[in-house]
Amino acid sequence: MPLFVLIVLFALVFRLVYCFAACLRRGPQTPPFLSRYASCAHALALVALGGLRSQADPAQWLELAYAVPLGYLAHDTHLLLTEASIWDGPTVAHHFVFACLVWFVPAKYPEMTGEAFMAEISLPFLHAGWAMIKTGADRRHPQVFNAVSAALLATFLWFRVRAFTGFLLEAFDRSEWFICAPLLVLVALNWYWFGVLLNKAWRGVRARQNLGVREPRETALSELARGAAHVLGQEVPSERAEERAESGGRAGDGQRAERAERAGCGGSAKLKGAGQENTAHGDL
Repeated sequence: MPLFVLIVLFALVFRLVYCFAACLRRGPQTPPFLSRYASCAHALALVALGGLRSQADPAQWLELAYAVPLGYLAHDTHLLLTEASIWDGPTVAHHFVFACLVWFVPAKYPEMTGEAFMAEISLPFLHAGWAMIKTGADRRHPQVFNAVSAALLATFLWFRVRAFTGFLLEAFDRSEWFICAPLLVLVALNWYWFGVLLNKAWRGVRARQNLGVREPRETALSELARGAAHVLGQEVPSERAEERAESGGRAGDGQRAERAERAGCGGSAKLKGAGQENTAHGDL
């Protein structure tokens, strides 16, 4: 089957996953949520490809190594261009650079490509944490949220930071300068993102130590997942900020009730005084 046809077929498969997620009616029916179903399907497909590289037929594996990621990039780029709510210029640029890498790297570096596909194993945990934060499930199910966050940290460190750093050192050792430049960019980005996650976790630990309060729902892992959401460009309010807003709202309600009660008491006193005055006039 021609490669172009395979790419189109996989693009249609990922679009079907997107539409199927909309039919499930579980969670918000918005493009940012629905697109993550297709992203998780793409990540799992790449992980399967990476795991089966040594067992599959090299020619067939190479075709799938081209078709699966390029089909997903075609689907997601079309979605970004047609849905104004998720338009993101840097993401489109990322897709273009990634498509160039996918087009040139697998044939020359199949082993490296297979290991790089395994790095996508952290993506489902990233999307799961993002969705739990957005829907409030991180506060309803803190143990599950912490487990997802721990899995995100472990898989990101092992399959992304460690693996791509190893790729870069191996490329330098072989003097393969063609691949060194894009690998250097990817390694720098992975280390930056991992630093963001660790910084969020450390800030959560220090905040609890300074306050002397141990809250089971606001753990270092919770801060870690919030950092992951920050990496995705999503603004996620912290739980303390939400509690402060809620307590502030209750305080405001109490103050308004107190003012209304004072106003009611003042009105009653005025009516009572007017009644006494009318009685005095009647006696006269």
